[in-house]
Amino acid sequence: MNEGAIGGQMVLTHEIANYPGVENISGYELARTMKSQAQKFGCVIKSNIKIASLELNDDLKKLLLMIKMFYTSNAVIISTGGKSRMIGALSENEFKVRVFHTVQLVMVIFSG
Repeated sequence: MNEGAIGGQMVLTHEIANYPGVENISGYELARTMKSQAQKFGCVIKSNIKIASLELNDDLKKLLLMIKMFYTSNAVIISTGGKSRMIGALSENEFKVRVFHTVQLVMVIFSG
């Protein structure tokens, strides 16, 4: 489950040159490759999910979602990811979102 886009900040990276086994790849393409590989091994990926709370004390863990649904699992791995530091400039967040969507659109166009 992911609260945002698959790949997080990595998709905003123009070029990744230090990932094991990969000479050079864009962050968006690496995120797409990782997602595809995980799905081939049976992983079901849910994106843009807002988690309201977790119940982790019992053997069966429960993730309660903001939309009043829940998922159960034997194990939960929490990976909080990173977040860009904002400097407080006027329209900074709007610009960041625009760049993110442009990168996604360009990668879709060039990757077919």
